Amino acid sequence: MAVGKTGNNFFWAQASVEPKRQYKFIVMIPGLPGAGQYYATKASRPGVKVGETPHKYLNHTFYYPGVAEWEPVTISFVDPGGTNDMTRGLYEALLNMGYVIPNDPNLVTQRTITKADAAGTFDMIQIKTLASRGTVTEARESNTETAESWWLQNAWPTDIKWGDLDYSGDGMVTLDVTFRYDWAVNTEGDKTPR
Repeated sequence: MAVGKTGNNFFWAQASVEPKRQYKFIVMIPGLPGAGQYYATKASRPGVKVGETPHKYLNHTFYYPGVAEWEPVTISFVDPGGTNDMTRGLYEALLNMGYVIPNDPNLVTQRTITKADAAGTFDMIQIKTLASRGTVTEARESNTETAESWWLQNAWPTDIKWGDLDYSGDGMVTLDVTFRYDWAVNTEGDKTPR
């Protein structure tokens, strides 16, 4: 059977094909300095696991799909310091979620972390995958656009690591934050979910 130059058989040979690339992404997190968009260095995309329920009948086992559960997302940031200090931004976000430093027993019993405060602090997190489009006709014109967006609904951090310090290294301080969310919505471009 001859392979034609159209369809999926000749996909990689087409000059117009530009697949999604790992390094072309932006993370938007309301409530963080610069909305987090300039400081994210790595982000995992949402994943979902669908449970299963077995049913045994005679010498057979039949499986039925169960509950869908969204898996946590981890995002790494570099800390630029100064007016956009990510360490301070994440610490203030923790306080906005309802965390109270236990130095006054009266305050500790008055406030705790709630889902409304935690999810409200970060609002709706957007992970944008960028894609190239066309050719650049002018040096000032951008040749990228948002290919898709993942929107994490009711997201809040479950694990904040403010990074390590090391006299033997000269790298930048990085922070890792793991977010739990209720569900994720995938949209084309920058469209917000309904």
